Amino acid sequence: MPRHLLVVLVLAAAFTPPIAAQTSFIQPTPEELSMTSLPGYPGVAAVVLNREEITRDDMHTSTHYARIKVLTEDGKKYANVELGYGAVSENWNSNAIEDIQGRTIHPDGTIVHFTGKPYVKVIAKGSNFTY
Repeated sequence: MPRHLLVVLVLAAAFTPPIAAQTSFIQPTPEELSMTSLPGYPGVAAVVLNREEITRDDMHTSTHYARIKVLTEDGKKYANVELGYGAVSENWNSNAIEDIQGRTIHPDGTIVHFTGKPYVKVIAKGSNFTY
């Protein structure tokens, strides 16, 4: 199976954009860009290089940052980042997530910025709660 040097860097700030505006992407090192396997774990499809979550209750914000290195074609299925959140309301919607930033770095160094919208999937729903 061909090895892909696809690096996915995702920065997602949920609930308010000001925190995301203060954060920048971590530049991958030359070693990360050239990585085709994970020492000690032969055949692994993808690896999380960095993951950080910061929640600020006083501002009702949550910032998520994930750096995922895709090592094989099969590893692309691990390139998505899921942001779980609950809403205590009958009229909840995806507007609770206000700012999503992301990018993919291809093996040739080309950077493609994420321009899509969040996909909302209901996992559980109660009388006045949706997750």
